Amino acid sequence: MNFPDDLLHLVRTDEPLGPLVWLGIGGPARYFAEPVEPDDVQKLIRAANESDLPVRILGGGSNLLVR
Repeated sequence: MNFPDDLLHLVRTDEPLGPLVWLGIGGPARYFAEPVEPDDVQKLIRAANESDLPVRILGGGSNLLVR
């Protein structure tokens, strides 16, 4: 996946999700980003959609099981 150059600083690959959810367990996300600016969220979602990648917004990580 090729993210736009201005978003590369936000995207990490194979990011473990266990430490981010309340139960503390879970495997890695292929791509993971923590954007702060609303424009960056829109750009990330647009780039993922163009590459047919699903997008999941985690929120606070409660009530979430990650395989």
